Amino acid sequence: MYFSPAPATARPVPGEGPAQHPYLAPDGRSGMHADGAGSGTWLWRQDFRTTAHTAESAGSSGPRALRPARRAVRLQWAGPLSGIANSCGEGQRGMSVVESWSRVMDLLREHAPADHADLPGPASERMLADAEERMGVSLPQDLRAWLLQNNLDLPEDEVDDDVACCGYDGFPDEGSFFLGIRAMEKLYANHPLSGGDEWREEWIPFLSDQDAWTGKFIDATDGRVGRWFVGEPTITGEYASLAHYFDSVAEILTRIGAGDHPVCSVVDGRLVWS
Repeated sequence: MYFSPAPATARPVPGEGPAQHPYLAPDGRSGMHADGAGSGTWLWRQDFRTTAHTAESAGSSGPRALRPARRAVRLQWAGPLSGIANSCGEGQRGMSVVESWSRVMDLLREHAPADHADLPGPASERMLADAEERMGVSLPQDLRAWLLQNNLDLPEDEVDDDVACCGYDGFPDEGSFFLGIRAMEKLYANHPLSGGDEWREEWIPFLSDQDAWTGKFIDATDGRVGRWFVGEPTITGEYASLAHYFDSVAEILTRIGAGDHPVCSVVDGRLVWS
């Protein structure tokens, strides 16, 4: 019998991903075949380097004023093996993060053109590289691709230094906003949960309220999106990827445009939450 070698066709398997083991390293980084279930389905790379850095706020005090020097781990996500289902029970998806974000922008332009017109353009590769150097972590590819589309930092003269975060209020929802790379870096260095067991250095915030009490982050080890709320357990894997999260934002904008959202409407080209 003769066998002709050829690449195998990916066959996604639906279902939930393995739960994080309480005593092992984060999924994708455990020496026990990558996760608590021993699935062996993760690929990851990390470049260790020693970096001592602090984040200080002049004239301020308390845990948010200073993040102790630490050994930084430079992480880069390569993702689970092709064809393996993600934590949301879905296999390979059709739209990239750029396509999903473009859909969000198209809907915002259509239904809330004044809000859309306010949003700034992309970050530069230099801006992202400099931020990575200061943060000591490589931005996940999805996060980088998004920031190269729109870097949603406020102009520096509009930033309020008395609050933890600043952004374009009211988008994507009432009370929270997307972060640009400058705001991400600031919150990453001064997150209210940092310095304890409730926060990991591979979690990079990309959405927050102005006090940083709640928001969303992307995990640099696997690209999944999680959510934090101070005083409550942090949720990991709320969305399988940044693209999946943007898809949910697009669905909300679609409902708003159809007049089918219970607490948001459009007035004079802007989203208004009630």
